[in-house]
Amino acid sequence: MNNCTFYYYQIINRSTESYHGVYAGLFNVGMQGQNLNNYVAMDVQRAMALLYKSHGTDEGYGSVYNSSSPPTPAIGFDILEGLLIEPNGIDDVAACNAGINGLNFGDGIADNEKYGATNFNWVFDDPSGVMDFPYNAAQAYKSMQCIWKDNTHLMYGGGGHPSWGSTDVPTNFNVPGDSDPCGWGQGGIPMLPWSEESANHGDGYYRDFILSSGPGSMAPGEVIDFKFTAVWDQAQNGDSVQSVREVRRADDIAQSYFNNCFRLIDGPDAPELKLIQTTSELIVLLFNRPESNNYLESFHKQEPTIKCLTSQEFCDTYYSFQGYQVFQVVDTNVTVADLQNPEKAICVFQSDIKDGIGDLVNHRYNPASDNYDPYLAVDAENDGLKRSFSMKTDAFTGEPIDTGKNYCFMAVAYAHNEFSKYNLADLTSVRGQKMPYKPSTRSYGMTKVKVWQSNPDAAEFPAEPSVMFWPNPARDKVYFNTNEIDNYTIDIYRLSGEKVFSGKANGRENVLDVSGYINGVYLIKIKYIGFEKIYKLVKIR
Repeated sequence: MNNCTFYYYQIINRSTESYHGVYAGLFNVGMQGQNLNNYVAMDVQRAMALLYKSHGTDEGYGSVYNSSSPPTPAIGFDILEGLLIEPNGIDDVAACNAGINGLNFGDGIADNEKYGATNFNWVFDDPSGVMDFPYNAAQAYKSMQCIWKDNTHLMYGGGGHPSWGSTDVPTNFNVPGDSDPCGWGQGGIPMLPWSEESANHGDGYYRDFILSSGPGSMAPGEVIDFKFTAVWDQAQNGDSVQSVREVRRADDIAQSYFNNCFRLIDGPDAPELKLIQTTSELIVLLFNRPESNNYLESFHKQEPTIKCLTSQEFCDTYYSFQGYQVFQVVDTNVTVADLQNPEKAICVFQSDIKDGIGDLVNHRYNPASDNYDPYLAVDAENDGLKRSFSMKTDAFTGEPIDTGKNYCFMAVAYAHNEFSKYNLADLTSVRGQKMPYKPSTRSYGMTKVKVWQSNPDAAEFPAEPSVMFWPNPARDKVYFNTNEIDNYTIDIYRLSGEKVFSGKANGRENVLDVSGYINGVYLIKIKYIGFEKIYKLVKIR
């Protein structure tokens, strides 16, 4: 979602006239890197136009981006909400019609259906002028209906025109690949997949495209809402087509959040802890405040992004409370995101409802392998809920509990949902519950989960050091300075997540050579004895 931008336009008819045959859309100038080797594509089912590279690099095209690791990125433009479909007095259901990528089909309400994308076409510097860019309003209006400048309609296959090897089948979607299996773009005539690659279009053209929604009508004073998103992503490895897959995956997330008004459900509130320290052990008690969303362990919330299979007789769309986990953590800076890091957190207690639900395995997306990697989120006792336990040894050192020391703990409640079991054998599948485990993300009245201390009056943890680096933006060298520490670790990452540097600081003043880095934004992670902070660095020429 960090690489998505959302756009919302209102088109207002301030005249006294009614208009018919109204289209709304967007015209994209294909200027991603060097624009002579761009390809375009249409994903009909997602209502998304795509711009990507014909190769994994821009090498040979003005040295815009000569690296192949990671490959060149891709960007998609998805019409989230298009024009209102002309009323017909009934609730239309999704079939081989605008319901493929539209809204409000089959919801029990008549005449609220809206288009997604209904037309997609490319234009380029065509020497004949037939498929050239639109230069006035009349030409732009025709382009939004897939009509060329010679008044012929876009044809399926080849270059979309009889002069460039097309078929004689009119279509509303240029290069849809295999995303229109029922042939909606051809009036219900299925066709073989068609892409820039299959048509051997090659490089050397300035490709722009038009993505539109319509036709609709506008009465005097009527307002049309038009919403779309731009989604950018870059694969970790592979080629430019892999970046397209990343964009599609990110777009599914963006579309799901949009469809549900960006509502996100939190897990159950974290329980409160009471820590009782004796001469030889630490007793830990768990309880929930009456104001908590898990009071009486009653957390039960619907997850709006769950999409059930129509073949399922029963589909549970709710996350329900299942159990507790308590972690001993290294200090008060630990967050929920650190609980899978054994250097920062160790699970010292787990308790859950005794039922048929045991260990819980979540699957985290790994862009480097394009797979969902499993990790054990809960090693379940499945022996009934318990709300207290005692500790006699430090989980990190194995030494006996020392009443003079301060021990830190984080407790989470977790909920469970597995509406459909994720199939590990089909790693490309978007079906199945990849996240059956949903832990607390906050304590009641806070924006994060509280870290509890057994003896906060004991020796304090090291103060957070102050780290400075300059210049930013940087061309050749970056200087690091701190007045408090001299043995911190510096890691530098691309935004894609690839680590490009890792090393130990040598004293309190350090110089790092970044002259060989490609231009862009980098993340600098500074680590020092329980302290970890991320800074942003911009590299320029």
